[in-house]
Amino acid sequence: SSGMASPTPIVAAAPDITVEAVDTNVGPDHGHPSDPVIWSGQLFFSAKDGFACSGNIPGEVTGDELGEYGRELFTAGINTGPILVKDINRQVSGNCDGVGQFLEDFAAGMNGALIFRARPLGARDTGFEPWRTQGTDPSTEIVADIWLNSGNSNPYGMATVLGGSHVAFSAGHSFWGQEPWITDGTQGGTHNAGNIAPDADSSNPYYFTALNANQFVFVAEDGDAGDYELYVSDGTNATLVKDVHPVPYRSSDIQMLTTFVGQDKAVFYAYDDTAGREPWVTDGTPAGTFRLADINSGTGSSNTDDTGDNAGFVQVGAQMFFSADDGTTGRELWVTDGTSAGTRLVTEIVAGSGGGYFAQAAAFQNQLWFAAPGIGLWYSDGTAGGTAPLVEGIFSGGLRYLTTVGDLLYFTSSGRLWVSDGTVS
Repeated sequence: SSGMASPTPIVAAAPDITVEAVDTNVGPDHGHPSDPVIWSGQLFFSAKDGFACSGNIPGEVTGDELGEYGRELFTAGINTGPILVKDINRQVSGNCDGVGQFLEDFAAGMNGALIFRARPLGARDTGFEPWRTQGTDPSTEIVADIWLNSGNSNPYGMATVLGGSHVAFSAGHSFWGQEPWITDGTQGGTHNAGNIAPDADSSNPYYFTALNANQFVFVAEDGDAGDYELYVSDGTNATLVKDVHPVPYRSSDIQMLTTFVGQDKAVFYAYDDTAGREPWVTDGTPAGTFRLADINSGTGSSNTDDTGDNAGFVQVGAQMFFSADDGTTGRELWVTDGTSAGTRLVTEIVAGSGGGYFAQAAAFQNQLWFAAPGIGLWYSDGTAGGTAPLVEGIFSGGLRYLTTVGDLLYFTSSGRLWVSDGTVS
């Protein structure tokens, strides 16, 4: 609450943390692992193993016999080392990668399986298609060959939707083009979730985002006006929610579409000619989709980018924090409860137009904890009185990767791992 005592700094370089290198490519060469994906308490990543793809291996010697593979799906844990989940692409020369380099962009968990993109190549080549796994070789298999035979449906943008029972994604088809698809992890439960663009034209959907247990929203173009707008689907059909920027061939440039958990809503940034780029909210209906506030009054935009200098939307309880620039105070910390009346500036962290926006943030102990650039580690409960620095002046390299693990907040600064318990002395 805003009346709580200021926490005594209890911050230290993280002690006694078990760190173990996971060496998928034994020897001096790199395995080039992807960012990790967590499903059902397991850590998954893609990585390379050995030289089986170099073309220098005799054709009769397989990757399995050598214990070497291309880029494949791995899992790992403390004291277990890397474990190959499955050698999906069994070729030993040329392109023998079974999964892509950026697994984090092509995978999402659901009840019962992790859904990801893979391609076997060789005699059983199906192209890039959706696969499923429970972390074992027998459970790892293709979900559906959407673009039959060796054609690539190229699934991407995987997101958990419909209460965790399905994964939504974009996929290509010879009849429908690139459109929204959905799967429950079975071939029979994998189907088109709406043919938005006519005939074989593509709507190229992205930003699949859960709205509630029965609907999800995403961004797509109708193939006619050429502009990207907000759509909603129940998994069987998709409809336009609202043309935020109703000008032909002009997109509303929707960014950072984020589920507002517990509210049956999603928040996002969007542009129109009236107010520039501002925060919006949607409940999946035209009437429930509106601009939360014209923070930078007039045609100026309160948010101008989606780069690493912007933490986007971060939910803490029933509040959604974000950064915005009203044209006077610079980019500062704002909060919304999903209504226009409940959208407001929390406090001006840096006086003047310089701004004290947060670029790295995490929900921790029912508060927002964030890195104010050039200042230090701050916390906020959404009120001016409850927003203050925990510690300042000791992080010369800035703060990054704020991550909550149990009762501790971890982050890095100047190449060192730090930890805070955030408690009052």
